[in-house]
Amino acid sequence: MRLIVDKEGSGQQDLFLKIDISPAQVFITDSYYLADFLEVSAEEIKTQAPQPATCLMARHLLHHWEKQISSWEPQTSLFLPYDIQDEYIGGFQLTETKRGIQVHYAYTQDLHGYACTAAEIAQAFAQKKIKLETDQPTWLLSKEQILAGIQWSKKELGSSHHDFPSE
Repeated sequence: MRLIVDKEGSGQQDLFLKIDISPAQVFITDSYYLADFLEVSAEEIKTQAPQPATCLMARHLLHHWEKQISSWEPQTSLFLPYDIQDEYIGGFQLTETKRGIQVHYAYTQDLHGYACTAAEIAQAFAQKKIKLETDQPTWLLSKEQILAGIQWSKKELGSSHHDFPSE
């Protein structure tokens, strides 16, 4: 799973998540609601100039995913939000199996991108307060493959003026 940013984008259709394992697929979404969803301040966005704000949002999203994965209890499912929209929030549900981690795209209409934060959706998912729907294929990945994709994505995004606190 690799996150790619259209640095010339406008907040619409500017984030690409690529899964290289068969069946290979690219998920395209907007970064429009990410600042609010990830609780990134306007001040922090200003400090990133001349880099596009989308790069900062993508780094925050990747950091959020890393935190979620590092605190994940494998006997439970994990939801990594990615597709933050007016009508729904979509992302990737991870479930550990004996053969690896099953990954599939899923979404919920129980929460909306304009009115929810990443922390709130993580809590709602952990408490089973949201219903996820999917009609997408399932991929079998290892935790190492997922983390390697996150690291690749961070490297491609380049350096940031922002250092995330270590948890």
